[in-house]
Amino acid sequence: MMDFLTGKIAEILDTLLAQGFIIPVYCVIVSNDGSIMGVHYNPAQDGTLVAKLVVNYSVKGMITFPANIMFVDSTGNAARVILEESGNHQIFH
Repeated sequence: MMDFLTGKIAEILDTLLAQGFIIPVYCVIVSNDGSIMGVHYNPAQDGTLVAKLVVNYSVKGMITFPANIMFVDSTGNAARVILEESGNHQIFH
């Protein structure tokens, strides 16, 4: 499940960066059971992103779906994403 979530977050983050989000980017995930995860994405020296888990509270040992995800960049731009278990997602600005 974590590989699925990591892959979807990377896909969504790539989309947001292409739409003008500026690194660093901060992400909070809240699942439908109250589980919460917070991640900071910062630039690495090689041009990739480094993810640092800063908050992790799990009710059932994992994030459940649907999950609401908020991304905020260093300029204050924000996006809300609803991620379904099927992998479908919607981005709202």
